[in-house]
Amino acid sequence: MRISWKVWGIILSVCVFVSATSVFAETDIFAEKTDGDGEGANSATIAKEFFFHYEAKEAVSKEELEKSRGVMVGGDIPLTVQVRKAEEFPVLLHPGQRAAVFVELPSGFKEQLIFTCSPQARRLNVQGRNRLEVLFNKAVIFREELDHLGMPMCFVSASSVEPGSNILEIRNTGGNPLSFFSLGLRKFSFSTPAVAGDSNLADTIPLRVRSIMELGISRGHEFNQRWRSANQFSLAMIVYFLGGGQPFVFDKFIHAPEFFDPLTGRPVETWFAALRLRGIFGEGAKRLPCNLVLSGGESYLGEYPEAHIAVSNTDGIVTFQCSALYGHSGQEAELLLPVDWDGETVVTRISGILPKDFADEYRNLSEITTEESRVNIVGGEYRTKLRLSPSLTLRL
Repeated sequence: MRISWKVWGIILSVCVFVSATSVFAETDIFAEKTDGDGEGANSATIAKEFFFHYEAKEAVSKEELEKSRGVMVGGDIPLTVQVRKAEEFPVLLHPGQRAAVFVELPSGFKEQLIFTCSPQARRLNVQGRNRLEVLFNKAVIFREELDHLGMPMCFVSASSVEPGSNILEIRNTGGNPLSFFSLGLRKFSFSTPAVAGDSNLADTIPLRVRSIMELGISRGHEFNQRWRSANQFSLAMIVYFLGGGQPFVFDKFIHAPEFFDPLTGRPVETWFAALRLRGIFGEGAKRLPCNLVLSGGESYLGEYPEAHIAVSNTDGIVTFQCSALYGHSGQEAELLLPVDWDGETVVTRISGILPKDFADEYRNLSEITTEESRVNIVGGEYRTKLRLSPSLTLRL
């Protein structure tokens, strides 16, 4: 069963895209900062921070995209575009086409990388999907549909990096042409952007998220609708944070009147969903790149409603949160994310929404289950296979 486009449209409305500048603002890697002011100095600094960096001079217009509809790869349109410098990157990547970016790394370099991109994806063909696949030296780091995404942030394992020549493949596997506002590949550090930038903490529920809650309250006696509302809220909040939404003063946020039935005063289902997102609410939480790829090599995340995020918390814990509805729920996926330590690590896996004490009152919600295991982290990277669900949390 697929979620209706009407409801999915409500969820998508919470997404406020992250600006490229906030994600790319990082420290220099190898070279010293360029002295001086002005555009030239800034360009020189950016060039030193990135092993590859592309910025479109202007957005591709809808008219230009329309002209490219139906263009077949082959003949004058090559299957592979070889890119050795930023100006060679194609303005449009046609369906079935790939850009092979040749990345030269310093001699002896064997470290983790981060890849970010800001795609301009428009659905020109009703039957065609906007799909993107990214590989680094043949290792898949991203395979998703783009309709609900802001800026993908992908992690490149040190084990995939080769000193000298490397190949970053960017493949358009969908049915519409793709263009990009920007792409970047640089050395990874834990100085990643805060989940919500430098905004003041919020103590009320964002207007863009309230519609999800009101959906559940207004139809409170419909068993399935209340269950859906809670799960959609989890999804909507992750998308909200991916789009740069403000973190919350949690103790104030959780007492907002929208979380309680106006007649009975009892918590509505979305209140329990909010409690489960505590790990990404906190002040100072920083977004981490994480790769979540469906097992099997052919399915794409985003075909059904799904969102995930990883953050590093100020208490030294890394939190991964995922919400997957309908067709994606129950599917197996492979997760890779960075941590800033090695050695034995406790991994707490939490699924479900409802605390056990409320089981008799809210029988339409799944109870929270907790599993704890120990793993040995090597090279500052955590890898695992997991089953997607409407509310899944890993805390390391």
